[in-house]
Amino acid sequence: MNASQLVTKKLISRLFERISKNELRELTVFNEEMDDFCSNDYLGFSSSKEDQIDYTNLIKLSGSTGSRLITGNRKEHEASEKIIAKYFNSTSALLFNSGFDANLGLLSSIPQEEDAILLDSECHASLKIGAKLSKAKTYYYRHCDKEHLKNKLQRLQTITKGTVFVVSESIFSMTGRRVNLRELFQTCESYNAPLIIDEAHSVGIIGKNGTGLVTEEGLDKKVFCKVVTFGKAFGSSGAAILGSDILISYLINFAPSFIYSTAISINNVCSIIKSIRRISLENTELIKLNDNIYYFSKIMNIKMESPIFFLKVPDESKRVFLKNKFEENNILVHLIKSPTVRRRNEGFRIVIHSFNTIEQINRLAKIIKEVSQ
Repeated sequence: MNASQLVTKKLISRLFERISKNELRELTVFNEEMDDFCSNDYLGFSSSKEDQIDYTNLIKLSGSTGSRLITGNRKEHEASEKIIAKYFNSTSALLFNSGFDANLGLLSSIPQEEDAILLDSECHASLKIGAKLSKAKTYYYRHCDKEHLKNKLQRLQTITKGTVFVVSESIFSMTGRRVNLRELFQTCESYNAPLIIDEAHSVGIIGKNGTGLVTEEGLDKKVFCKVVTFGKAFGSSGAAILGSDILISYLINFAPSFIYSTAISINNVCSIIKSIRRISLENTELIKLNDNIYYFSKIMNIKMESPIFFLKVPDESKRVFLKNKFEENNILVHLIKSPTVRRRNEGFRIVIHSFNTIEQINRLAKIIKEVSQ
């Protein structure tokens, strides 16, 4: 058996381990005929005919040709970054190909060997992986637990020679929980710990004109930086890191996921700017979204802080039954299993959108109630 065959054997072994635990991930094609209670397209922009780009006029701009430090930087990139920075009430912005790239670039390059990174335990995988790639040591505090955060900061200040960076999401991607951002910032400020906020699930749906929770709380110039993504409420893809001119210059020089990646396409940039302008000019879809969130939470008798509702179903047989029930009723929701979440914390991540009808929401709620009884 040669080296390649040996490696393949190990890969097969790991895949069979996943299969034996019913944890194997597989690609499926998004079924647009089903009622969408799954995607992050909160405002329906990705499928809106009103927001489609005329690609015939952009063919000549479709190829980036290289990284932005070589041949990929265009005037459209720089002009868009100025629009994005102004929209999100920040000094400067730097575009990345995805939120994952932005978080990896940020956390792998900013904290140094003498520093520490302290993350909320429910932070997105991209933040955790970015922290692991850093030279700094990584620590966690219990999810949205102010006292545990304080205890960790006190301890880390005694053993860390450099800076302790605190990292959190404004709305957590899996549970939809909204962080008490002002309280979090005040805690960080009292321990002189710079705060980094991932606004992926906040921008587009929270704050004036969808500018996110940081702006809503008036903390734009106080947090160290924030990350915004455009693949969710904005219906496009890509991301931006927002902060000071010095921060952006540093990232251009030291963030590997920016330096060594082909530049985000101009087509994509045009889509982002178009969505920003649309949200700035009208709030019709946001009103519909909030109405639907209110209606669903009322008939389910639950509290929702965002469009995301996590239905925890620890029992595997019950999960399978509920998954089949959703499919039978033409309802598309996503089953979240280990290792994405811890075992016994599996369940369904349900997303409410502006375009969901009352009939669709009633059908969804009825199934959840029937199975929960």
